[in-house]
Amino acid sequence: MKKNGFTLIELLLSVLVIGVLVGTIIVVINPAKIKSKARDAQRIQDLKAIQSALEVYFADNGRYPGSGAGCVNAWESIASTAVSCLRTAVLTASPPYLRSIPNDPTQSASAPTSPCSPSTSFGYTYYSQSTNRQQYVLTAHLENTNVYPGTVCASLTNWSWASCGAPVTNCYGVQSPQ
Repeated sequence: MKKNGFTLIELLLSVLVIGVLVGTIIVVINPAKIKSKARDAQRIQDLKAIQSALEVYFADNGRYPGSGAGCVNAWESIASTAVSCLRTAVLTASPPYLRSIPNDPTQSASAPTSPCSPSTSFGYTYYSQSTNRQQYVLTAHLENTNVYPGTVCASLTNWSWASCGAPVTNCYGVQSPQ
């Protein structure tokens, strides 16, 4: 008499084959890399949103907001919880230029205050160049290098990157129109 069903060996082999296939797929897909690319895309989108608000601010005021302590030409962190000249300028206007300042997807309490910060310190920085505030630079550190086309920090002209003392890696930035 023929019995229906699988033997224990057949079931174990099936589970083993499925396990090997799932393991291979996870290695190929690399979810950590996909998540880091998504966070980088969010950073780029955030910078562009801030840039749009700055351009409207410039159209209304004839200059960009100041930056740094006392709003006098220094890099500043523009985290959503940090007090900054940019934050004050775009959020307190009536109507506000932005509803809130975007926060870096992985921002910790120690946000960078310069684009020269190590690439492990994520967050957004802002610098308003010159005393008449006709130019600015916004930067974000990315988790992946050479993934996104666009402006890398070293090619931004509104800031002297030589002052960083070393090549700035994993940096993406936008600046005022030339």
